[in-house]
Amino acid sequence: MIKKILNHSLVKNATSLGFIKLLDIILPLITIPYLTRTLDITSFGLLVISIAIYNIASILTDFGFGLSSPYYISLHKNSTKIINSYLSSIFFLKFILLIISIAALYIFFLFFNTINFSLSNILFIFLVMISLGFQCQWFFVGIEKIKYITIYVSISKLSYFIMLFTFISIYKSINSVLMATAFSNFIATYYYIKNIRSEKFKFGKLRHKYTLIIFRQNIGFFLSRISVSLSTTLNGFLIGIYLGVNSSALYGAAERLYNAGIGLMSPITSAIYPYMARTKNANLLFLIALTLTIPAIIICTIIYNYSHIIIPFIFGEKYYSAYHIFNYFLILVPINIVSILYGYSAFSIINKPHIANYTVIFSSIVYILSIFILILLNILSIQNIIYSIILIDTITLILRVSIFLFLHKRYSYAK
Repeated sequence: MIKKILNHSLVKNATSLGFIKLLDIILPLITIPYLTRTLDITSFGLLVISIAIYNIASILTDFGFGLSSPYYISLHKNSTKIINSYLSSIFFLKFILLIISIAALYIFFLFFNTINFSLSNILFIFLVMISLGFQCQWFFVGIEKIKYITIYVSISKLSYFIMLFTFISIYKSINSVLMATAFSNFIATYYYIKNIRSEKFKFGKLRHKYTLIIFRQNIGFFLSRISVSLSTTLNGFLIGIYLGVNSSALYGAAERLYNAGIGLMSPITSAIYPYMARTKNANLLFLIALTLTIPAIIICTIIYNYSHIIIPFIFGEKYYSAYHIFNYFLILVPINIVSILYGYSAFSIINKPHIANYTVIFSSIVYILSIFILILLNILSIQNIIYSIILIDTITLILRVSIFLFLHKRYSYAK
């Protein structure tokens, strides 16, 4: 029985992605404290803003493919011709979107560079954008061969780790961090594309009408991703512009720990998504949600009581005040665990994964309005921004669970 469970495709895929997320947690816990102590708080704040910028650009070049492609590929993985044509269309769209991203960012830096990035900073940010633009983990998630992602991401992250400490020991600047980020991502991108051929797939003939159809179909997924970024990635950027680089550094330090924690959900959801699309097992999804949420609440409560010790211990005494920010993030953890599980994975059970997009888009409208009001009333602060995030994520959770339960009941009766 145990052997059967361990050999299950869902367990294997979740384990592989779990190893990646383990690196995602361990390496930042080494590198970020090192950077907060090596760089001054202003430089670290610039780094936080840089990360926000290239992450937003990455969302544009991804255009929701990371959400839609695993589902599409899992349904058509036995048809080489369809997948080959699909790959060509996706990479062509990525190329166009990357050019648009670089052009838009260049215009922003040319006319609105209030954060005072240097030319070299800007060029390295562009380099990171290019290195991220053509990564295709979604392909291997779709064919349910996560082992390749495990191998190549591990190589990439270990390369980043080595290059970071090498570069920054010579030149203590955010450029060293950006350079290590770009080079390590190029390594992963190279191996991803190379291994597509190893799986007997290749880039087929580009069909413009088919590409346009894919583009239109992904608009909803893109709006969902960009909506999520408005309450996560964009915050570091907004704080840097309106509240200063130092405030961005404090926020970024707290957010890094939160992202490491919530990132543990990624291997589970990445493995569950294609599995739920195939098996339609709603009971298993509920059991997983319950199993993860209860321990998360207990752990977050314990951490909340000791965060004033944890934060300065990890980042240094100059980041002591960041523990107040981190405490707000802890409230978000159990909320987002359930919300993530009852997103694309849940709605794929009833063959309507696009509905998850609508819930996020609606919530993002609330977020945009709240940020606009905060700016208009001149009460924009880190605390008020996080209140807005808690509001938007709670709305998303309520919408997703209630809509899924209603539609799943109808879906069950229809069967």
